[in-house]
Amino acid sequence: RDWRSDATLSCPCCFTTLAFDSIQHEVHEHLFAAAFVTCCRVDRSSRVDQEEAVDHGWPADSVPSLRRILCRRCGAHVAYRDPDRIYHFFNALPSSA
Repeated sequence: RDWRSDATLSCPCCFTTLAFDSIQHEVHEHLFAAAFVTCCRVDRSSRVDQEEAVDHGWPADSVPSLRRILCRRCGAHVAYRDPDRIYHFFNALPSSA
């Protein structure tokens, strides 16, 4: 498919813009992926455990490579980053405006 952005993503807690270009998941409409983000930081203070990964739809063997992504402004957990440095947002407000 040709590249097009499905939505600009914002933090649901403080409304800070997190990504300008994202792709909506084909099956789970509340999930988005983005390669480039803004106002996000990697949570280095804790590790993703197997139960958390599986609860968010990741295979159990992906746990060592996942990183939690937090809103830089308020600290809300908004996404995971995979080993390919793709950000998978599960807690973000989409806007097509």
